[in-house]
Amino acid sequence: MTLEDEIAAMEELLQQIEFVKTGDYVLARHSNLFADFLPHAYEAVKQLYDRYVNKTGETDPDIEYWLAMAEARLKLIQRVKWGDLVLTIHHNVIVDVFKPLEMILDRLEERLGLS
Repeated sequence: MTLEDEIAAMEELLQQIEFVKTGDYVLARHSNLFADFLPHAYEAVKQLYDRYVNKTGETDPDIEYWLAMAEARLKLIQRVKWGDLVLTIHHNVIVDVFKPLEMILDRLEERLGLS
């Protein structure tokens, strides 16, 4: 998929996300939307880094490490089905994928002089 396709897929999923607050039931669909979202986010960030490398000729070992970290953690995400308990591990793995992606975007902003 192109970067634009990845962004369109993420936007479609973001429209479906519901905010869950204390006291609300956390349903399978709440967790699964993030499980569906994160592969697109990973691919989009990876493509942004590839574009950066192609335009500047510069690589960043930290970004490459964070990409590998996010890719490995993506494999740990488990989809849940109706009736399953949504556990803290389901949430924590999602956060563990988001964090290196955030770090990559922060670094790219810094290297491009946007921060």
